Amino acid sequence: MTSETTIDSMIALFGEPIHTYSRAEAIADGVLVQVPAEAQRRAGLRWPVAVTGTVHGRCVAWGEDEVMEAGRLNELLWTAHTAIAAAARRGDGGALAVPFRFAFHKVESPGIQREVRLTIAAGPGDDGEPVMTIMFPDED
Repeated sequence: MTSETTIDSMIALFGEPIHTYSRAEAIADGVLVQVPAEAQRRAGLRWPVAVTGTVHGRCVAWGEDEVMEAGRLNELLWTAHTAIAAAARRGDGGALAVPFRFAFHKVESPGIQREVRLTIAAGPGDDGEPVMTIMFPDED
């Protein structure tokens, strides 16, 4: 069954979509923040990665130091990569979403480490290509 046939059968069953919101629109609106391809590759992630605006604001882009921001992004991506690898070793390699914890330090709270629970989810992009999104568990 082709994707066009699948879409046609879905429309026949449910009717025309009331509203659609593409990944590209979410990135343009700032709902998602696209990770630079070089950072994604450096972390060993083969598919394009975006983070939700909330994850970006709380875990990556606070403060004014762009070098520190890039470092936090690299740490986030590497932590996500290691979570995927651990899931594969456990036999959960086919999971579409892998939960993980990310620990970081905020400059305004020296010595205090914060830890958040995140999820990296794999799914289709706007054209059906594989993409990944890092989000908080309550985001979708």
